[in-house]
This record gives sequence, structure tokens and C-alpha cells, in this order.
Amino acid sequence: FVALAENVILHRDRERLPLLYELIWRILHGERELIRIAADPLVHRLGMMRKAIGRDIHKMHAFVRFRHVEDQDGERYIAWFEPEHFILDKVAPFFTGRFPSMRWSILTPIGSLHWDGEKLQRGEAVWRAEAPREDALEEWWRTYYRAAFNPARTNPGMMQAEMPKRYWRNLPEATIIPELLSEGHGRTAGMLDAPPTVPRKRISTAGNLALALDERWNLTWQDVHTTDVVLLAHATGLSVYDASYVWLAGSLGADLVTL
Repeated sequence: FVALAENVILHRDRERLPLLYELIWRILHGERELIRIAADPLVHRLGMMRKAIGRDIHKMHAFVRFRHVEDQDGERYIAWFEPEHFILDKVAPFFTGRFPSMRWSILTPIGSLHWDGEKLQRGEAVWRAEAPREDALEEWWRTYYRAAFNPARTNPGMMQAEMPKRYWRNLPEATIIPELLSEGHGRTAGMLDAPPTVPRKRISTAGNLALALDERWNLTWQDVHTTDVVLLAHATGLSVYDASYVWLAGSLGADLVTL
């Protein structure tokens, strides 16, 4: 019950507390296994609310975009985000862990988070107009997204499911999505019309993957975090592609990374 309540209480639905009270009442009055009965309308509704919180947290992790500003203490990175629910305290550890040495603020309509490299402070809600406007990082985001875009795998329906349009106005890369979708059809047609290439030596992908996953090699698999790469590229002047290698080397504690 506690794990469920910790998430449901963050939901924006005004009935969340009465619903939790009803659940407790029924459990204490004989329905000891109620919380395990997913088909019960009350349990189902609370479960859907918990899933909504999980989705909102995931979207905030993925779609926060920082903008670079200068204040009296030097560099600071500020982001604007509009969560659907009251998840600020829930996501704070993710951002302090991801950007521990960077001074940053995340502004939202329900409150704000401010990190100075050592201490996290909770601030008041702000209006979107108080967030900084476009900066040089915006073009880095667009460059990264353009490079990663694969026209052959374009699926607008799936794209909007993973990146709902309500977030687009705060994502710098969203400004080029219509252009990329328009170009995608032509690029895909060009791939299909291109003459066949000389086959390369056949490689057993499955065999190589099995070999790489062999525990004897003690390999560590890493996902490159796009926000880190864009910020690193901006700070160093490297291309986004090269910055991804530098980030990976630092993450692995290696001097050189080759693929």
C-alpha cells in the first residue's frame, strides 16, 4: 500500500486522497487482499494513477532542456518544464545525480528546483515567460537530433506517443521535426531507388553479440545520455558525434573508446 500511495498522492486528481482513504477503509474492514485484485474498479483506478506518475517522471527525465545563462556567480543552466503532476521532489535526485557539478535551475508552474553544486533548494512556481529564451545550445540539440534521425524508421504515430506534442514547444529539436518528416519520404525513396551495393563479407551478428555478452569479457554496456553530450559539445566546441565518444570514455573511466 505504501508504495502505491507514495505515487498516487503525487497525482493531480483531486479525488486521490478520498480514493486512498477508501482503499485503506476496505482493507481494514475485511478485504485484506484487495490491493492484489487488479480487476476491482478502485484498485484499477489507483493503478492507472500510479502509471500516470511513472510516465510523467519518465517524460521529465527525457524532455528537460537546459539553456545557458550568465549571472553574478558565473554560468548557470536553466530549464522550463510543465509536468502534469506534482513530481518535482520525486525527480530531484535524478537531476542532482546527473548534473552534480553544474549550477542549474528547473522552473515549472508547480514549483522550481535550484542546485548550486552542493545543495538543492525548492523554490516557488514561476510563469513560462520568466524562463530564458533560445540560446546557442538550441542549435546543438537540432544538430544532434538531425544526425540521429533515421527516415527509414519514421513512424509519426509512434513518435507522438513517445514525444507528445504538448512537450514540443519546449524542445528545440521539435522545430525541425516537420522538416525531417517531409524530407524523410524523399530520402527513403532515394534509398529504395539506389542501385545495389557490392555485398560485404557476411558477419554473424548473432554470433558476435553472443560473444560480446559472454561473462568472461566482463563488459559494461552504456547508454549515451543526450543532454550530457549536447552540453559537452557546447562547452568544448567538439562535434556532437565526437562529444559522444568523449562522454563515453569519461563514463567508462577509459582513455580511448573505439567502436
